[in-house]
Amino acid sequence: MNNSSIEKSVYRFYYGDEIKTLNELPGMLSDGLITTDEYDNRIKLYESWLDAEEHNERAWRNSELSKTDYMTTPDGTYGGKLISGTSREQDILDYRAKLRAYNLRDEARPTRPEWYTG
Repeated sequence: MNNSSIEKSVYRFYYGDEIKTLNELPGMLSDGLITTDEYDNRIKLYESWLDAEEHNERAWRNSELSKTDYMTTPDGTYGGKLISGTSREQDILDYRAKLRAYNLRDEARPTRPEWYTG
């Protein structure tokens, strides 16, 4: 599995017959397509969606940490090659640090090292 197949969900909503994203919402307000009340309501719905998605993001993050646990041991291997003492060891340690610091709500998912396809 590569990084492109594990992208974070994007908030989408219907406006008439069209599917819109959060990025389009300010323009819709400034263009007069929606009222301030509609805008505020959409933001509340987005916050509610984020609350629900936070659970999914935490599960993904915890899974990524679990999948790389063995690589941090002195005899950990990947693709049949020892990781300890190589640049891959630092790559995994850096990735795990990014996972732990990951803001589940507001940031893009941390990217796996190029060589790690899971």
